[in-house]
Amino acid sequence: MPRERTLSAHSRRPADAGLPLGYPLKRAGYLISSSYLKDPTDSIWKDDKAIKDYASFMRNYYPDGNPGDGINLYGYSVAQTLVQVLKQCGDDIADLVGCVGSCLQTYSIDPAAGPSGD
Repeated sequence: MPRERTLSAHSRRPADAGLPLGYPLKRAGYLISSSYLKDPTDSIWKDDKAIKDYASFMRNYYPDGNPGDGINLYGYSVAQTLVQVLKQCGDDIADLVGCVGSCLQTYSIDPAAGPSGD
């Protein structure tokens, strides 16, 4: 039985897990996947405003990047979420700062520690 491999949340291809193209289908006969983001390479979204905005962003600010790479789409989505939060805060940014501080305390997160928590 082949070793189990997992594609990351931002991978779309078996090659991202070090597997040859078609590996899961040839060996297992099926592939289960999920994603909560729109696939910018899927033609169903060709007229979608959000995907058009993303494609425009990639052309203008990261022309060497692959718009079909899930990590690029994820980063753009996170940034757009932050933009919306800041817009909703309006002139009262203190509410956002207080909320972030409260979350850091609740989960005992030290922002100076860095990503590894060291």
